[in-house]
Amino acid sequence: MTLNFRDVKTKARVININSKEKYSVVKLRTSRHDEMNNAWINSSFFSVFVVNAHKKIKELQDEMDKLERFENGDVKGGVPILLKSVTLGNEPYQKDGQTVYPKNYKITVFAWEFQDEGKNTGNNLDTPPVVEEEEEDDSEIPF
Repeated sequence: MTLNFRDVKTKARVININSKEKYSVVKLRTSRHDEMNNAWINSSFFSVFVVNAHKKIKELQDEMDKLERFENGDVKGGVPILLKSVTLGNEPYQKDGQTVYPKNYKITVFAWEFQDEGKNTGNNLDTPPVVEEEEEDDSEIPF
């Protein structure tokens, strides 16, 4: 089964890149706040950047070169991006004539953009959206 996510703006931080000729393997980090335990839950995972996402990988590498790194090569803090077009799949493949199912989901990124950290992207589920209050005008209410 494969799930396609298009026209989304999911926050992530890029902490490592292994660029190849036609694709890049990118290590991403995400986090969310667990209110029950008042703690942050962090996740890191590998994804494959292809097509347009891979074409812009040099811009991402340039930003990462400005940041400090851990001994393992991961960037401290990471570079914030928005994932715009992503596929999540777990489809079987043939190996030595037998159908094999992957141990992990395959995450493929087709499009991304740099995240403006000061701008609310509207997808933070831990924070309610800001709604403008309307002035009440009782003169037009029909009852």
